[in-house]
Amino acid sequence: MTYVEFLLLGLAAGAVYGLLGLGLVLEYRGSGIVNFAHGAMAMFIAYVFLDLRTNGDLFFPLPPFIPNQLVLGSPMGVLPAAVISLAYAIVLGFVCYQVIFRFLRTASSLGKVVTSIGLMLALESIVELQFGTNAQTPPAILPTTAINLGSQLIVPQDAVDMSGIVIVTALVLWAVFRFTRFGLATRASAETEKGAILVGLRPGAIACGNWMVATVLAGASGILLVQITALSPSVYTFLIVPALAVALVARFESFGAVVAAGFVLGMLESEVTNFQQMWSWVPQGAQDVLPLLMILLAIVLRGRVLPVRGQLLELRLPRVPRPKNIGVITAVCVVVGLIGLFALSGTFRYGLEVSLVWAFICLSFVVLTGFSGQISLCQLASAGVGGFTMSHIAASWGVPFPIDIIIAGLAATVLGVLIGLPAQRARGVSLAVVTIAAAVTIDSLFFSNTAINGGFEGSAVRKLTLFGLNLDIRTTNVHDYPRPWFGVVALVLLALAGLAVGNLTRTPTGLRMLAVRANERAAAAVGINVAGTKLYAFMVASFIAGVGGALLGYQQGVLSESSFAPFVSVSFLAIAFIGGIGQVRGAVLAGIFLATGGLMSALLDSLFNFGPYLDLIAGIAVTASAVAYPNGMAGAPPPPFAVALGRKIAAAVGRPASPVPVAVAAGIPKQASPNGFVVPADGQAEDRSGAGERGTRTRSESPATDTGADR
Repeated sequence: MTYVEFLLLGLAAGAVYGLLGLGLVLEYRGSGIVNFAHGAMAMFIAYVFLDLRTNGDLFFPLPPFIPNQLVLGSPMGVLPAAVISLAYAIVLGFVCYQVIFRFLRTASSLGKVVTSIGLMLALESIVELQFGTNAQTPPAILPTTAINLGSQLIVPQDAVDMSGIVIVTALVLWAVFRFTRFGLATRASAETEKGAILVGLRPGAIACGNWMVATVLAGASGILLVQITALSPSVYTFLIVPALAVALVARFESFGAVVAAGFVLGMLESEVTNFQQMWSWVPQGAQDVLPLLMILLAIVLRGRVLPVRGQLLELRLPRVPRPKNIGVITAVCVVVGLIGLFALSGTFRYGLEVSLVWAFICLSFVVLTGFSGQISLCQLASAGVGGFTMSHIAASWGVPFPIDIIIAGLAATVLGVLIGLPAQRARGVSLAVVTIAAAVTIDSLFFSNTAINGGFEGSAVRKLTLFGLNLDIRTTNVHDYPRPWFGVVALVLLALAGLAVGNLTRTPTGLRMLAVRANERAAAAVGINVAGTKLYAFMVASFIAGVGGALLGYQQGVLSESSFAPFVSVSFLAIAFIGGIGQVRGAVLAGIFLATGGLMSALLDSLFNFGPYLDLIAGIAVTASAVAYPNGMAGAPPPPFAVALGRKIAAAVGRPASPVPVAVAAGIPKQASPNGFVVPADGQAEDRSGAGERGTRTRSESPATDTGADR
């Protein structure tokens, strides 16, 4: 009976996964956005509920240096606190959609992913600033008694109650979407937005309504989860992974399939926990592998895992311009970097060296996402493989620098091949879901293993030396820390890698990547090996990330599990996107201006004491920038409000503001081509036939971006 009891114990977690998955389905049905901030929204409402229960205060999403709580009286009971929290969730969903996501209905898949990541970072930072990072255990909200089913079989009462709640919720949603005007309007809008508009529907209002209901479901799942686990910002944010798994199994369509998949996942995780107690060979963290296995199984069996949506327009991916004078620009940047390393000292020199390392890691996103269009959220896992490999082979075998970082890059390349295999059938948002699940799996199975991470003391990294020269960042004299010579090494390696990545678009391989990025079907039609090209991009990007992870080890001196946390990788994809993910300069700008602990971080902390708020600033900056430039800032035309403001200023000073073609505003001179394409001067073909991602007619999502090619 032990096996059955553990299966029944997993019903509670399965109910939470089901509620979260139902919310993701509503958000995707209403707006076509897979919301990676959904778990963070559940976490935020859970903390609102906690504050009402323990203090009677209503918490607002504002930093603590300004008044952010409304005192409602004494601590509340379960029912009034839950009602107020769920009403709060309605407002939160409305604000998030109207202020952020309604501007992204026609954005690329990458832009949508990055914006939701920015919101996730902002919400998590606000909660950590207000409540701290330590787990809290609120009072139980459901009865904790047990139900005896006979033959010594016992099931918790709260698991039965939570299961009933999610099943009733799914039935109500099914009835609403099957029989009501709102449900039919949502289905019509998802089928074709243009057709919905022509018959008098309002897709924006429909999407907003779905987001409000979805946020209520997220809040309810967060509140219910306090019944079975302690409340923690990071743990609750990680819930997005199993929620995405169950929603993906149901293809973001069937409410019943979402609930069934949630129960199956929760019960299997509980059973694996039982196996860990019975058999010592079952590794800790094995239960975190199940969401990844569920996602991969859905992709293998179904191929297309996201339903096709009809949209008015899908904007192009970020530009990848041909590099000009890259050698001269690199030389100038190296000189400026050397001056900075020796002119700065203390915190600012350390911030510059941190920026150089993170800029190197961000180069992997330029190759993988910028050049080949593959949205990967596990590049920091590749960096972790490289970092821990370097640490162990240098300590155990005495492998010298730079051979150790080359081996680290090769070890990460093996992981890149394994991660790149699902990319043959999943792309766009589907690939993002696969890779974030893979990142969590690698972190739980390997980086959490004390044999790899070194336990409490961490995995020590030896000093960096080359031909007897001490190039390490560490020194016995605290006043000389950090030494600039490590920065010189990082700067030289970054310059070499930047030159290689920048010139990649000049090579036939780079051009094949751009062709696959633009339209996989067209690339295959002209004889390009699409599978091989994508796998090559994963290999190159993982090698760069692995070398960057080794540099991170030398910079930190000791590596630990937290050095390569999965959601750090998620945040750096967003940061690289904002800097300009299609260009080398984007990675450099991301490392300098947005990296936590980097140069700009040190400057803001020194001038304004913004140290505790840097993550919040980064989250807000990513969200705001992604809304204004949903396809990246680098080379993009100004947002509409900036254009309107410029015209008003021009009119005020008496200069006529003549309309400017979009191509000219974006700085993309174009030339006509007889084959039906419009070819920008940078060599990227824009397909106006409607077959590629940049087609402007009403159509389903394109093969190069999202669901249309999930086969």
